Amino acid sequence: MSNRIHNLDTKLAQGSVPILVVGLDLDDLDGIEPFMMEVVEAIKLQRMRSPPETATLLISIIGLISTEEFKELWLQAVARDQILSFFMSRMDKAMVIRGQPDGTFLEEASLLPVTDANPN
Repeated sequence: MSNRIHNLDTKLAQGSVPILVVGLDLDDLDGIEPFMMEVVEAIKLQRMRSPPETATLLISIIGLISTEEFKELWLQAVARDQILSFFMSRMDKAMVIRGQPDGTFLEEASLLPVTDANPN
């Protein structure tokens, strides 16, 4: 059992809309916090390689953590990291979805902070 990034790419949706796509396996809850630092660094590097207009982030997870637990860790990371915070401030949509290895969808959550303008 371990945590790993199994997909990290920028895809073009509808032919021209760049979306940052991340796939994570999260099986080691004891090691989740140090692994989140690796995830943040990988996402920042991929975002820097992506077109400037990239404004959508989709993280898919398979594993033992719920989307709400992941969101809490993510928002803590955003609060600690100025570069990640800047990139997230440019996102129109940021989601985490959780599924099973067979592709069965389980749950989703917005990764954008709740504000008056964004009631997610």
